[in-house]
Amino acid sequence: MLTITHRYRIYPDATQKQQFIDWMEVCRGAFNYALREIKDWCNSRKCLIDRCSLEKEYILPAELKFPSEIQQLNNLPRAKKEFPRLSEVPSQVLQQAIKQLHKAWEYFQKRGFGFPRFKKYGQFKSLLFPQFKENPVPNLHVLLPKIGTIPINLHRPIPTGFVVKQVRILRKADRWYAWKRGNFFGEVDARGTSQECPECGGEVRKDLSVRIHNCPHCGYKTDRDVAAGQNIRNRGIKLISTVGQTGKETACADVLPGAEETQSRQVSKSPERSAALSLPKGRRGVTRKPKK
Repeated sequence: MLTITHRYRIYPDATQKQQFIDWMEVCRGAFNYALREIKDWCNSRKCLIDRCSLEKEYILPAELKFPSEIQQLNNLPRAKKEFPRLSEVPSQVLQQAIKQLHKAWEYFQKRGFGFPRFKKYGQFKSLLFPQFKENPVPNLHVLLPKIGTIPINLHRPIPTGFVVKQVRILRKADRWYAWKRGNFFGEVDARGTSQECPECGGEVRKDLSVRIHNCPHCGYKTDRDVAAGQNIRNRGIKLISTVGQTGKETACADVLPGAEETQSRQVSKSPERSAALSLPKGRRGVTRKPKK
């Protein structure tokens, strides 16, 4: 079976955007709760057979089995009665959050990946709709359950003979900016900042063991890390001039130990949402990724 994946930009309205965000947070909660059950079970099996820890111990019945994927999926209907918010998300989308956790657990067990981690607010950035009864992309719109139709930029037509099998909604920001409170955020090259004088720009070579910057050219003397931070600031100011900014803005990287922090924070562009469509055809077990 040949499976290809296409990514398209979608344009949800304000209500649909908020609904996507709410669903992602519900799925994040289900993911973290299931992971908590797995971690508690693992910790309860670390107790020595002849004694317990003097500090703390996870006590779970000895006959309690490992919380498998099937067991946690079967617990979802009961959890929906206790937590009605879970019912707001389509059942299959919520199930995919549990499957995603156990896929990460399998990678940890068999492929040497790290132990699955809890997801913080905003770190769950995708929703997977695994199957559809009818074509979900009619007339330049994508049709999703409990959401409705969303305009889609179908810049690449779906190949003839292929069928859309699943849709993944992604929330993505391509870059981070900080046009906030008069500050500008930009990336600068930090290499060599400890070997340069921030006052005269002369080269001052020193080993890592030398913690004081003492310039033989202009006599400027300060802490090594402070001098490196000042060089980052200077490069940031030069960066501002290259993008046509004026005034006395400072780069966000100018935060030195013991110094006053600039009042700035990163803000993102409007998150870009896209839909990834999986289109299988035939019987050959080949996966091909389209060129971007």
